Amino acid sequence: MPRGFSYSWRDTVALAVVSAALAIFSGYLASMIPLAALRLDDNFFGSDINRVVGHMTNLAAQQSRLWVHPLFMIMFMPLGLGLMELSFSDLQACLILVAASASATGAFLYLTCRNLGLAIRHSLLIVAVFASSSTFMFWWSIPETFPFAGASLAYLYLLASQPLPEGRGWTKLDFAGLVAFSLLSSAAIFVKGFPSAFETAGVTVLLLLVVTVRTVPGAMSWFIAGLFAIGITLSNWFAALIATFLCRRFRDFAVLSTVTFLAASWLAIAQNKWSIEAPIFYYSLRPSKHSGVQSELGPRKQLNVDTLTHITFYTMVSPLPEPRLEPKENKLVVESPRVPHVISGPDGWMHSIWLALIAMGLLSAALTREHRAFALSLVGFIGFNWVLHSQYGDDTFLYATHFLIPLTLVAALSMTNKWRDIVAVLCTVFVVASFSVNISRFLQTAETFQNFYSANSGSEQRLEQAPPA
Repeated sequence: MPRGFSYSWRDTVALAVVSAALAIFSGYLASMIPLAALRLDDNFFGSDINRVVGHMTNLAAQQSRLWVHPLFMIMFMPLGLGLMELSFSDLQACLILVAASASATGAFLYLTCRNLGLAIRHSLLIVAVFASSSTFMFWWSIPETFPFAGASLAYLYLLASQPLPEGRGWTKLDFAGLVAFSLLSSAAIFVKGFPSAFETAGVTVLLLLVVTVRTVPGAMSWFIAGLFAIGITLSNWFAALIATFLCRRFRDFAVLSTVTFLAASWLAIAQNKWSIEAPIFYYSLRPSKHSGVQSELGPRKQLNVDTLTHITFYTMVSPLPEPRLEPKENKLVVESPRVPHVISGPDGWMHSIWLALIAMGLLSAALTREHRAFALSLVGFIGFNWVLHSQYGDDTFLYATHFLIPLTLVAALSMTNKWRDIVAVLCTVFVVASFSVNISRFLQTAETFQNFYSANSGSEQRLEQAPPA
C-alpha cells in the first residue's frame, strides 16, 4: 500500500471527532481522581505529580529532575500561567493542557495512519486502540510530563511516515555556513570564557537554523519535533535520532541532530537564567571518576525479559494496580503488580490478540519495502526502552507513554496489506474488550483513592475500604 493520501472534508470531520472525543475522555478520567491524590509525589506508580504541577504553574517551585526533562518548564509554564490568568486553578490549568495533548496525540496518530495508506475507518480504529489502552486511561488523566512526551512522539512519527521530501542540492556556501555556525555556536555554549557567550550563541544558533531550513527540505518540522522530544523527556531524544537516521538522508540526520542539540542547549541556559535552580541537562552527562556518566541509572544488569513483557502487554492491558499504605506520610500508593502469566492469565486472550497484531504489523513492514525504515524506527525505540528500563525504573508502567505510541503504530502497519479487513475485525474485538477491562480497573483505582482520602477513620481502616486488588 503506497504512502500518502488525498486530504478531504471527511478527514476534517474525522479529526474534529478524534480531537473532541479524546479531550472529553481525558477530562472525564481526570475528574475521577480526587484532588488530594494530585497533590502528592510518588503515589501514582512513582510519578511526581505535584512536582510537575509546580514546573507548569509556579516559578518558585523546586526545579528538581529537570535534567531529564530539559526544557519542560520553559515550554509549558507560560501556558500554565496564562491559563491561571483566566481564573483557572493550577491543577485545572495543567489538566486542560493534558486534555489538549490527548487531542493532539490522537490527531497526529490519525494523520500518521493516513500517511501509511490506511482508510479513514481503519485510521479511526487505530486511534480507538490508543484510547482504549491502559496507558491512555492512567496517564492522560493526571498532570505529568508523560502525556506531553506521548504527543511529541506522535508528531515525530507523523513526520517519519511522510514520503522523503525532494530538495535542491547543496552548494559549497551552504556547507561552509553550516560548519562555521555550528563551530561558533558550540564554542559559545560549551567553552568557558567565551566573550558574550549567551548572546553570541543565540544569534549563531538562529543563523544556523536559517541555513538549515534553506538547505534541508522539511527542516523546520523535524527541528520542532526533535526540540520537543529532547525538551520534554531526554530519553525521547533517542526516538528522534533513530527516526531521523532511518527515515531521512544521512546528511539531513547530521544537520538536524546538530542544530537541535545546540538549540536545546541554548534554551536550557536561558531556562537556567530565568529560574536559577533549573539544572542544565548536559551537565549531568559529563563523565564521573567514580560511576561513569553522572546519571540516575541503577546498577548494571542483563536485559530483563520481564521488562520487555511489561512494555509489550501491560502498556495496552494492565492488571489492577496494587494499593500500599505508607502510614508515616498518611499516603496511599498504587503500583503495578507482578503478574508473570501473561498469556495464560485472565487477560491472556486479549494479550494474544495484541501479540498477533504486533506480529502481523512487523510482517507487513518486512514485506513492504516503503514501510521498512518507518517500522525500524518504531522497533528501534522500543528496543532502546527495553535496554534503558532493564537498568532504570522500579515500575515500568511509569514510562508507558513512551511505548504506547510506537506499539500502536506497529499495530497500524498490520492494516497495510490485503488482509486489512480481517485485521480490522481483530482490532475491533481488542478495542471493545480492552476498553471494558481498562476502564473498570481505572475506576476501581480512582475509587481506592476516593475512599482513602474521604474517609474519617484510621489509615488502616481506610485502606480496608478500598476495593481488593
